[in-house]
Amino acid sequence: MPTTGDLVPGLPDARLIAPADLADKDRPLWLQLRRQGLGGSDIAAICGLNPYTSALAVYHDKRGELPYEGESQAARWGRRLEEVIAQGWSEETGIPVHHSPGMLAHLDLPWMLANPDRTFGEGRLKILEIKNRSAWQDADWQHGVPDGPALQLQWYLAVTGAEFGAVAALVGGNRLRYHYLDRDQALIDDLIKIAERFWADVQAGRPPATC
Repeated sequence: MPTTGDLVPGLPDARLIAPADLADKDRPLWLQLRRQGLGGSDIAAICGLNPYTSALAVYHDKRGELPYEGESQAARWGRRLEEVIAQGWSEETGIPVHHSPGMLAHLDLPWMLANPDRTFGEGRLKILEIKNRSAWQDADWQHGVPDGPALQLQWYLAVTGAEFGAVAALVGGNRLRYHYLDRDQALIDDLIKIAERFWADVQAGRPPATC
């Protein structure tokens, strides 16, 4: 089991910066570490594809300018259901899953962060991202991964060096939708350029022009 600072077996581009249980044991510290870079949900927000937050909110959060309001009820239930969804996906696909390695940073670009929900496979690991969604969103998941979660998974592939992943969503509490995604290097290169500019603006105190 890797400890903080170690490379992560099976994820060749990643280094562990926080254990998986830190969010439960010391959430303020976990949030502080998240402010040291950009994670998957941040990327979706920066690109305007995270309906739950905005690029402007990400900017102020990374600069420590937003008050900590605690975890939302939706986020708490999503976290509680994570293991149920992971095991349901494993049962339906026959693919064993591994617990999250924790918070990860890219070896060469340490501001690139990832908090993968689970991994799967042997040797070179794959990433499993887990979502809990309303029944009203079922149509969005029928034929593929919606843009926001797809960008989040591609970011995790970028940070970790993984070549493949899946997104599993429990929709309406009783329907499991899941899809697989290959690494899209052209998209990843574009995301890194966008994120690098945004991170430079965060450090320089230049807020995004639009929210």
